[in-house]
Amino acid sequence: MNTNCYSGYLGRDPELSYTATGTALCKFAIAVPHPFKRDDAPAWIRVVCFGKTAEFVGKYFQKGSFIEVAGYVSANNWEDKEGRKRNDLETIADRVSFGASQGKSDSETPCPTTHEKRSQTAPNRATGHGNLSQSQTRENDTDDLPF
Repeated sequence: MNTNCYSGYLGRDPELSYTATGTALCKFAIAVPHPFKRDDAPAWIRVVCFGKTAEFVGKYFQKGSFIEVAGYVSANNWEDKEGRKRNDLETIADRVSFGASQGKSDSETPCPTTHEKRSQTAPNRATGHGNLSQSQTRENDTDDLPF
């Protein structure tokens, strides 16, 4: 499953634009601190979102805002002007939130907490609708794993 959750601070104002067909498109980058080494430089995660999510980010977030993002990683491949093959990764955001530092409770964040089962929070990519029912997912009980 290609699902990722990040929380961090926007490094610059989000760039909101519209495609030729009128779909909102927003690009931004967030600084995500290393979970164990607070003195290390943060990882910068490039994020793209579309539609109402893009408009929401463009309207309510700016440089320095704390944000939580849930989405999937997309790989981009291309050739530069010199003919060298290049690639990069970006996260396509399905959901965004102001995050816990803005007074939200864990139940309102786009990312599952460690106390939730993935099967209860996994988005159904086939239909684009909310949560999958328990009968639609494989049981994800990890209590008996040796690691």
